[in-house]
Amino acid sequence: MKTIPLFSLIFLTITSANLWAEPSAIAKTLFIKPSVSAQSPTTERIIERGDSIYHHDIIHTQTQARAKFRFDDGTLLTMGENSVFAIKEFVSSKQKKHAVLEFTQGAFRILTGSITDTSSPSFTVNTPMGSIGIRGTDFWGGNLSDDGSIDVLLIDSEHTIEVSNSHGKVVLRQAGEGTTLKPNMAPLTPKIWPQAKVQKALNTINLP
Repeated sequence: MKTIPLFSLIFLTITSANLWAEPSAIAKTLFIKPSVSAQSPTTERIIERGDSIYHHDIIHTQTQARAKFRFDDGTLLTMGENSVFAIKEFVSSKQKKHAVLEFTQGAFRILTGSITDTSSPSFTVNTPMGSIGIRGTDFWGGNLSDDGSIDVLLIDSEHTIEVSNSHGKVVLRQAGEGTTLKPNMAPLTPKIWPQAKVQKALNTINLP
């Protein structure tokens, strides 16, 4: 019988351990109002307070649900009901700061942490109708109407937000300014939202 060298056995053991190792957590769940689930490439799980969020998780909230997550760098993500949000990439280290998130439906709010504390921030939220480029800010995005459009509101920031798609781009420069993404159109010209519209947007993600 042919024997396997000792160093090969060690290599096989280490490789197997790496294959089955749990992926690194990138965020923790701060608040959950059921029911909220996360779908990974291999499984789906119900999320509870204190649970970890991982790269490539797709988070789903159900009717009347709310969820809030804190990423390793301090970034806060709040989700409203009937929302879908995917974590494509989130890396915040001395060597690399880069985030790509994907919003599909519902409503969300993001307050960025140290991941945007760099001269050239790389933080993007992709949506079905365009992308939101963030330099470090507190902003809201979501569906305020039933026509499929996506609204974006700059809540508070010293930095700007760039909202763009294949038809054009706009920049939100001051708190209270918003724009709308509609099918087959450039983002609408930014305007200061009336207080009633701002409150309607914030109500979608306010925690009880």
